[in-house]
Amino acid sequence: TVDNGDDHMDVTIEGPGTIGDLVETSALVEVKNVWEWTRYSLIVYGATNETRITFGSEREVKCRLYLDNITVTRAKDENPEAPAPEALVT
Repeated sequence: TVDNGDDHMDVTIEGPGTIGDLVETSALVEVKNVWEWTRYSLIVYGATNETRITFGSEREVKCRLYLDNITVTRAKDENPEAPAPEALVT
């Protein structure tokens, strides 16, 4: 877990769009190992140019989480799946 006891990161959609199951506008991404770079993916349905994706929360905590190389791509139209988290070799 992270030093403050958290083992997840909040991801929230504001505006058009939902995460994953076409109902939720927020998700908790489990952070298993804070000491290595890990690639995470999620699928946002119904996103437009008005959609805003927020990583983190408004809680005041004494820790940092580094995000790098955020990429937004169009998923395939039928049966899209987000890949499982994978450790990155540095």
